[in-house]
Amino acid sequence: WADNTHNAMGLVEQQHSGFEVSSEGQYAFFRAVVETAQYAGAAGIFYWGGEWVAVDTQDEHGSAWENQALFDFDGNPLPALNVYREMAEGNKP
Repeated sequence: WADNTHNAMGLVEQQHSGFEVSSEGQYAFFRAVVETAQYAGAAGIFYWGGEWVAVDTQDEHGSAWENQALFDFDGNPLPALNVYREMAEGNKP
C-alpha cells in the first residue's frame, strides 16, 4: 500500500498457495498463467492495469491495483514484465 486506497488483493486468504507474495512470486505466478494458456492453445494473454501504481501517498483516489502492477512505485519494471519479452522471443515452457 503506497496510498490511502484499499487494494483489490492483499489479504492472506487471497494469496495463491505455492506463490510467495513478492516480485519473484508475481513472476512465477504470471509465468504459470502464461504456460497454462500456451498449453491450452491460447493465442495470447492480457494483463489489465499493469501500470496502475500510486503516485502520491496521500492520494485517496489512488490505485486499488498497485500491488498487482508490473512496475514498482518508482516506475521500474518488475520481473513479471519479462514474461512478455520471453513470450515474444518464443521461449515456451
